[in-house]
Amino acid sequence: DDTEYLKGRYVPDEDMVVFHLDELEELPGKLKMLLEDKEKRERIAEKGWRKACENETWDSRAREFLRLCEE
Repeated sequence: DDTEYLKGRYVPDEDMVVFHLDELEELPGKLKMLLEDKEKRERIAEKGWRKACENETWDSRAREFLRLCEE
């Protein structure tokens, strides 16, 4: 499901595939597209993995926490 945290950090259908709970009827189409397009599936997985490895670390979380505390 799409969350506020993900918005601005990841690009839908480039870094990850997201769905909306209020639009579940779109989910089967997204899954079908991913199952049928191996190249796209692998490209999204690779980009998401790289972005997560760069940005979702203990250091980045600590910096974000400190920034929030200073506000």
